Amino acid sequence: MLLSQVRNEFLGCTSAITVYNEHQFNEMKQFMGVEGLFMKDGNIAGQMTCRKYPSTVYRDPQGMYVDIAESDYLKGSHYHIYDFDKVSGSNNVEQMNFFGDEDAAVIKQPDENLFVDPMNEELIEADAKVVKNELSLDEIFKHVEVGIITPAKCDGQLLEYKDMMIECVKKYENILVTKDNYTELKSEIIVKFNNKIKELKEDRAKFNKEVNKFTQPYSDAFSEIVNVIESVIKPLKDNIKQFEEEEKDRQIEEFTKEFILPKLIELLNNKSISEEQVNEFKFNDKWLKKTSTGNLTKATKEGIEAELNRLSELYAQKQRDLETIKSTVETLASAHNVDAESLKADTYIDLYNRGVDMPTVQQRINADLENIKKTIEREKEKARIEAERKQREAVQQENIQKVQNTVVEENALENNSQQDNNRMIDHTDAKTGEVIGKSNNEVVVAKRISTPEQLKDKTYTYTYEFSGDFGSIKTFSNILKMLSKISNFKYTRK
Repeated sequence: MLLSQVRNEFLGCTSAITVYNEHQFNEMKQFMGVEGLFMKDGNIAGQMTCRKYPSTVYRDPQGMYVDIAESDYLKGSHYHIYDFDKVSGSNNVEQMNFFGDEDAAVIKQPDENLFVDPMNEELIEADAKVVKNELSLDEIFKHVEVGIITPAKCDGQLLEYKDMMIECVKKYENILVTKDNYTELKSEIIVKFNNKIKELKEDRAKFNKEVNKFTQPYSDAFSEIVNVIESVIKPLKDNIKQFEEEEKDRQIEEFTKEFILPKLIELLNNKSISEEQVNEFKFNDKWLKKTSTGNLTKATKEGIEAELNRLSELYAQKQRDLETIKSTVETLASAHNVDAESLKADTYIDLYNRGVDMPTVQQRINADLENIKKTIEREKEKARIEAERKQREAVQQENIQKVQNTVVEENALENNSQQDNNRMIDHTDAKTGEVIGKSNNEVVVAKRISTPEQLKDKTYTYTYEFSGDFGSIKTFSNILKMLSKISNFKYTRK
């Protein structure tokens, strides 16, 4: 099984586990089966398969299903990636539920050997630095105290005339330069000042050099001792602090075992708190202060009871919140006729268990409900539009068929009419009965008469007067034009 922290992160969709062989993959499937996880297709996680190693198993935050993906992809989605062999319970020991293991149904009392005072055990031999000088620090430090300081004696009148010299020089401070004093100031006073500065600096350096011959070894000794003390005291302080922290942890552990752990076990057995809340107990360092008889003070007892009551109230509130989430989801799904598979209480319970507060969980439920309702409305609208489209297509197809049928009928009538119009009618001479030509609504065909051989030299001239509608006269005119082109027929319009 996975360590509790990694297990919670995996179930909370914030971490993923990389397996490197089939054995690790099978152990991972066993863990997911115990947790009741499912794959994307709805099958149980125990049916998951893996084609290559290493592979990374993760849980999707939206669908809450488990799947396999590339670790780089999951890192880009802000997953923490763990190696299975580093977080599996078989290779790591993690203290759970105050001296219990991950599979412990109840809290187990620790082995008494774990609480044996290490100071009572055999002493461990260690290299120690041998101090040759056995004098104490106080005795040693007496030798570095400053004794009587004998001041250096110097000849000369420097101190006697110092103030007089300064007063004399200051007379030239902020003096106004004029045409009258310019030459004196530049050529005499400034030159004297510069020369004196150089001379004084040389004398000062000479003086300090002579004095330092006697004082510098003492000054260096002070600095060296201070540096050594400072270099020793820092790690010594760190070690003291570490010891105090470890001693404090030991005292807290003993205190917890004697005064707190039994009460936690009782609450856990009574199902007044959860296993996770055992580790959420907040210890107050002030509780370590006992009375002179070794008993707990009244304030300490009240503080422990207050913390236990806080955990119990948190557990009770959590149960109420979980029931509220379930009832809210069921009520909303029923009121809005939403499929129970679309709006699941488990999704929001997982969010709550991952630390999301109730107002945010409620907002998520409302937001998801609105999205589901919008999706349903969109599907209804799509169905309505599709039905209307199909109806329009059916009407259009029916109209097209009607038009096609009408066109066919009209074409048939037109063809019949055209055939009637194109059918040629014979015309005969009333006297002889001979067919002299044919005609229809479009064409007039006259039978051409050949001139007998004996009449070819004769030309006949006739005068006629014609009358009729435009079409008849135009048709007769066209016939006259054709006759003039195919024979020696001539005509003149009067």
